[in-house]
Amino acid sequence: MARMPARGAAGRPRPAPDHARLILARVSDLAGRGADARRMRVAVEDALAAWAAEAGHDAVRERLDEMREQLAEGIEAAREQLDELEGAERGRAARVIEVLGTARAALVPPVPLRAAA
Repeated sequence: MARMPARGAAGRPRPAPDHARLILARVSDLAGRGADARRMRVAVEDALAAWAAEAGHDAVRERLDEMREQLAEGIEAAREQLDELEGAERGRAARVIEVLGTARAALVPPVPLRAAA
């Protein structure tokens, strides 16, 4: 039996989720919570796999450059702010930069698409 599309309050089909935006929001959340590089890599790979299972590998690859660029901009902004920090704040910010770099690296084609759980 075919799956019916999700419907909004007005009975119209809901637009498809913006997976790229959702993944970047998840990366931001994990970085803010102090996730380590391994956790970040796994989260990105799992999200990409789920997205590819839904939308197809080509749809995912089309958005990767844009997502990597957004992460690169975030890393650069964080590096600029790093010079203004001291002590424990500087160490935490440096770890966040490292984790964001790991997330960016996980977005490099070919996408390491794993089976979605």
